[in-house]
Amino acid sequence: MRSPYFSLKEAKSAISSTANQLLATENPYEYANAAHKLLKQYGFWGDISTAALNKQEEAIKKLKADTETLQETLQVVEERVSNIDIMDQDHQWEPEAESSRAQVPKRPQGLFPGDNPPGPPSGPPSRGNTPPPRTPKPHRKEGGTKDEIPKGARAKKPEAFNGKRGQEAEIFLMKMEIYFNDYGTAFDNNRKMATFLTNMGEGEAAKWAKPLLRKILDEEPLEYLANWNALKNAFLLAFSDPMKKERAIQNIHKLQQTGSAQHYVTAFRTLMQELDWDEHSFIDVFKKGLKNNVQQELLKATITQDTSTFSLEKWMEVSIRIDDLLFTGRSLRDNGSSGN
Repeated sequence: MRSPYFSLKEAKSAISSTANQLLATENPYEYANAAHKLLKQYGFWGDISTAALNKQEEAIKKLKADTETLQETLQVVEERVSNIDIMDQDHQWEPEAESSRAQVPKRPQGLFPGDNPPGPPSGPPSRGNTPPPRTPKPHRKEGGTKDEIPKGARAKKPEAFNGKRGQEAEIFLMKMEIYFNDYGTAFDNNRKMATFLTNMGEGEAAKWAKPLLRKILDEEPLEYLANWNALKNAFLLAFSDPMKKERAIQNIHKLQQTGSAQHYVTAFRTLMQELDWDEHSFIDVFKKGLKNNVQQELLKATITQDTSTFSLEKWMEVSIRIDDLLFTGRSLRDNGSSGN
């Protein structure tokens, strides 16, 4: 059965139609009936509008109440989050030895099962709705380690060894050691040896590495593969210059200062690396290679001060300074003579 009330749309349409009829009629009786009908329809429309407005007002009140409830909920959540942050700051992680944990006294039991003597509670009392504390993360150790070197700053893997003996072999070995050190514990003995042997190029280097790689694959023991240091010694034995030390001895005795003392010192340091002499031997050979005028000034220095405690580095420093002063003096004399 249809409701006696019109919908809002139907009410508007009916009132509009009745109003048109009212304006079109000329009979007083029909005019009165049409007017009465129009007033009745206005009453229906008013009831419908009032009901709609009441429903809107109730919806607004409910929305306002829900908004207030949501704000209260958010405030409670913010308070709980703040409490959790404070608990994280209070519960700082500290390493605890097993012995210290073992010494925590246990709560004594009563004489009979179920008896507990009076005393402090074994644990902290519950705190209502406070959430349980999260397990704090341990602090990172301060100070950098090899494992903490940024990825972009680590040394790249050196290019494959070309098999050339002497200085190039030694440089390749040093580059590989720097590469291993930058990655810290990522390279143990076995991984170092395998990486080193697989980084051999073609030719003599590949021929030398092939039997050693076969031993690693077959897990056969070999003296050269006992550890990383043993493999390094085997590599140097195969590719270092066997006459390097003898040549270094000859070259350091032949070395003479022909240019600046700075250049002479640089060349002397290079040859020193190949020899295991004591410092006094190096000092004697170093002085003999200097220019005569520099040697004379060094001799004068021994008269004015005690040079018996001078190290090789000190003699090198004094020689460079004297040579620079002598060069400056010659330049001044040359400029003075040319001006005259």
